[in-house]
Amino acid sequence: MSLLDIHKAMHQTAFELLRPGNRILDIEEKVAEAAAGRGREFRRAWATQSGELAEAFFKLNTELKAGMTYVDHPWTELKSGEGFQGHTIGNTFIVTEGEPEMLHKTPLELRIV
Repeated sequence: MSLLDIHKAMHQTAFELLRPGNRILDIEEKVAEAAAGRGREFRRAWATQSGELAEAFFKLNTELKAGMTYVDHPWTELKSGEGFQGHTIGNTFIVTEGEPEMLHKTPLELRIV
């Protein structure tokens, strides 16, 4: 399975959980599970970064509320430390009472120019 396919699965998992009442820590645990077992071993795998909280990576107990903004851009680090480590896709969302609102529509694909 390609890294892009893994990132798409992680992105979809985070998207489905960007709802009021969910905690970032719980979302990231599910995102890591989405990455695990797909033919690669990761040291770390996560997807969300707040668009509004200082030190967003350290605010794992944050409970989502409508109106908050998050970037859903999967990041992986291979356990071996070799190969590409980083983002391949991502979009910014506003948490709403229903489905998150996408602020831009970056295609979830790679483009070589």
